[in-house]
Amino acid sequence: MTFTANEMTTGRNLTTALDEEIQDTVGILRPRLHYVDPLAAGSPFTGHELCTDNPYFNGVDVVNKEYSFHPNALGQNAYRQLLLSAM
Repeated sequence: MTFTANEMTTGRNLTTALDEEIQDTVGILRPRLHYVDPLAAGSPFTGHELCTDNPYFNGVDVVNKEYSFHPNALGQNAYRQLLLSAM
């Protein structure tokens, strides 16, 4: 499945808005929680966004819809790297 440029922009905007909401919520719950920014400079996700040649996220999965847009094995490893670097 391919996405139009408008769909990709909308997806990026939704991802950014969701990330900002998570960051704001974690900020309210500090010091019990610490926010780790997956979109920061140097992130292991850089260059592996959805619709790239080597994405760290699943595309649309019509059989297992709950897996759509979730991190694949590479993405899960990237999250692990982020969390370990923050500890």
